[in-house]
Amino acid sequence: MLSVNNNSILLAALLVATAGAFLQIAGVSWDVTSHILREPETFFTPSYAVLYAGAGLAAIASGIGGAVLLKSRELHSRSLYIAFKLLIIGSAIELVSGPGDFMWHEAFGVDGLMSPPHLALATGILVNAVAAVVGLARITPYMHSSEQTLARAAMVPAFAALWFSAIWYIYMFVLPLSNGENFQFNPDPAAAVVIATIALPLVSAMIFTVSARTIGRLGAASAVTAVVIGMNVFANIVPAQQHLMPFLLWYLLTIIPAIGADIAVNRAGPKMGAIIIPGALIGMAFYVFNFPMLPMTFAALLSMPNQSISDLLPSTHATLSQAVTMTAIPGGLAGIIGAIIASKKIKMLQVIGAVSR
Repeated sequence: MLSVNNNSILLAALLVATAGAFLQIAGVSWDVTSHILREPETFFTPSYAVLYAGAGLAAIASGIGGAVLLKSRELHSRSLYIAFKLLIIGSAIELVSGPGDFMWHEAFGVDGLMSPPHLALATGILVNAVAAVVGLARITPYMHSSEQTLARAAMVPAFAALWFSAIWYIYMFVLPLSNGENFQFNPDPAAAVVIATIALPLVSAMIFTVSARTIGRLGAASAVTAVVIGMNVFANIVPAQQHLMPFLLWYLLTIIPAIGADIAVNRAGPKMGAIIIPGALIGMAFYVFNFPMLPMTFAALLSMPNQSISDLLPSTHATLSQAVTMTAIPGGLAGIIGAIIASKKIKMLQVIGAVSR
């Protein structure tokens, strides 16, 4: 059995890791928006500062976890071990991707969203986000009541960081932002639409369902969704406010299907509706939920102008009904599949159900 002191240290490390995962993906998202706006890029941009701060916190958390792992061999036999192992791996990937990105720029000039160093960085961020969620969920049964409450509360930003990181990982393969000076990595427009229409609602419904079942409180999954919406607003919409702010109120309304899905998960019990309804609601809303980036993927299919971010608002308004009509059914089906996978195929990340329900 781990000592109380070790438990407290590991919980503190996981809280730091959660903050790191949150800041990293927020910084990356903000940085991409800055590039789209063609703002000057330097080493000391605010978005880079947020990203570096997050990476630093993740490294600190992995260092703390690694030190405890070396001192407490009994931890290796517990499910919590994998969380810190992932955290160390994710931080190592990020550490390599920084110099790798510099060397890539030196060799090949300006790149786009999809490049080997960027993909490595995105992988490291995603691994760290998974580590934070898994760690918080698995350490909770070993904590005292007050610390359980803290760990459960921290799962909200942890799941939000995981969700936003997963969205951006999919964006790497579907957004037409990857052509550089020497490499054209932009995806085929038709393939990108298919991938986005399947992957985004599927993964979103999975994470939503797992967060609802893992935290085990009515309103928890809605809170996770609200945090993701807030991250997107401040990282992508606010920086381009002169172009995108008129869409803000409409975008904020995407919390409504999340609230309905949350109620279904927590009130339908073991009934099939607890799986189908949340998956369908989250899946059907994915096109609007992923504004302002996702309309770029659909631009060619919908004959939308996509020369600059100023094109997004009028073109999105003009094509919104067509896009939602086209994506609602496949998105809903993908969301249902994602919710089923989360409920039936994935072992839930913690065992506090008996305590929390």
